[in-house]
Amino acid sequence: MDVAQHVFFGRWPRRGVFIDRRMYAQANAALGASRGRFNSVCQNVESHSGNRQQSVAIARAINFDPNTLILGEPTANLSSAAPKRLLGAKTELKRQGVAQSLTSHRLVRHL
Repeated sequence: MDVAQHVFFGRWPRRGVFIDRRMYAQANAALGASRGRFNSVCQNVESHSGNRQQSVAIARAINFDPNTLILGEPTANLSSAAPKRLLGAKTELKRQGVAQSLTSHRLVRHL
């Protein structure tokens, strides 16, 4: 599956029996909200690093428009700069009123 299909996994927007192509623009916006950086949302997820695959999983969680977000070790596979982007996404979610719980062994180093 490509990045956009992963972000919308199990709830692909449809137009009749076909997947609505606007999903790709919406996936790009969701990745922007989670501070993920991708050249194209049409590339297969498996071709990306663990760091980017983790960003896709976080974008999928955020894209559900949650009231509460619980993340367990979201920084485990991230590069050294990526936790700062994750904290930026968490700050934005806080502004939106999303309750959050995050468990991580690496987070303290990035505060």
